[in-house]
Amino acid sequence: MAANEQELSLIAERQCQDRTESCTACRDFDKPSRCCSSKQFAARMLLGVSVSAIAIALIGLFVRSAADRRAQTTSVLHELAREFQSDASLLPRLAVVPYGVLGTRLQLSHTIAPVGTEPASGTAVVDPAGMRFIQDVGPAMAGGASGAIYSWVGIRTDAAFSEDVRTKIRRTGDAKLHDYGGKLVIHAVGPDLNEIEGNGLEARQAAVEKLAQAYANILTEFLSSDATGLRLLPVSG
Repeated sequence: MAANEQELSLIAERQCQDRTESCTACRDFDKPSRCCSSKQFAARMLLGVSVSAIAIALIGLFVRSAADRRAQTTSVLHELAREFQSDASLLPRLAVVPYGVLGTRLQLSHTIAPVGTEPASGTAVVDPAGMRFIQDVGPAMAGGASGAIYSWVGIRTDAAFSEDVRTKIRRTGDAKLHDYGGKLVIHAVGPDLNEIEGNGLEARQAAVEKLAQAYANILTEFLSSDATGLRLLPVSG
C-alpha cells in the first residue's frame, strides 16, 4: 500500500498543532515529520480504522482456511470501513493478493513459484522475525518467510543482524526498518498467540492488544521512512 505524503504531512501537522506541550516520548511535537505521536496518529487516520480493529479482523482470518482468507479479507476491510464511518482514504489503495511479500507462493508440490512481481524500488516488505533470531542466532539460522526475505536482501548467511535492528527490537511488538542496498525491510516481532494466558474474552483482548502494538509499530516505521509502498503479511510469533 502507498501513503500519500502530502496527506500524511497535513495530518501530522494538524495533530502537532492540537498539542499544548511537547510529546513526552520524543520532544519533537514541533516537527510533524518526526514526532512519534503524530506518526502513530497519522497511521490510524490513513487507515481509516483503529489498529486494534484490524488486529481483531486478522485474528478472525487466522482461524479460517487458506481458501477462505482472500475473499474474507476484502470483505472485512469494507466492513470495518462502514463500521467506523470513515472516509477510509487508504482502503481503496489496499490490494489482497494470492502470494507473499516477495511475489512468490508455496505450491502444493512444496516448491516455491513466482506468481507475482518482486517488490518495486521504494516498497518496504515486512519480515515476521523471531526475537531469538534478531538477538541471538542471526539470519543464517532462519527459515520460512523470513529466510526467503534474508536471501532476497543478501544476508542469508550472516551471523548477526545490523546493530540498529538489534538495538531497536528488544520486546515483542517492536519493529525496525532497515535499508539493504535499496531493498527495504521492516523487521517485526509479533506475539506468540500460543503463549497468551487465560481464555475467552480475556485472552482475546490480550491477543488483540499485543497484535495491535505490533501493527502500530510497523506502520510507524513505514510512515517515518521514505518508502512509497508496503507489502504486509500476517504477523505472528
